[in-house]
Amino acid sequence: MPAEDLRNLDSHFKFGENWAAYAEKITETEIAAAERGLVRLVPAVEIAGKRFLDIGCGSGLHSLAALRLGAAAVLATDIDPASVATAEAVLSRHAPRRTWETREISVFDLTPERE
Repeated sequence: MPAEDLRNLDSHFKFGENWAAYAEKITETEIAAAERGLVRLVPAVEIAGKRFLDIGCGSGLHSLAALRLGAAAVLATDIDPASVATAEAVLSRHAPRRTWETREISVFDLTPERE
């Protein structure tokens, strides 16, 4: 049996519709919790002024948290077009004047030269 193509959206659960419903309910409480969670993984001083790559961005909440923690720019990526649309809506609503980009792409297609 051939291995499944992980670059194919059909090989993944489509979370995007779930994220869209969740994103409508994002408040400052959820944003602050995402900031705290991100800082547990990466100290804020390591985020501030740096570019942040969010692979599998889902709702875009952690991209937003990175921006609020001082990231200079964010690239939010996901293979699911609905997730990308949701992240774009969240970032447009909560970080309209920050530097960010969303992209529908598989993590396996990301290259340092392009990103």
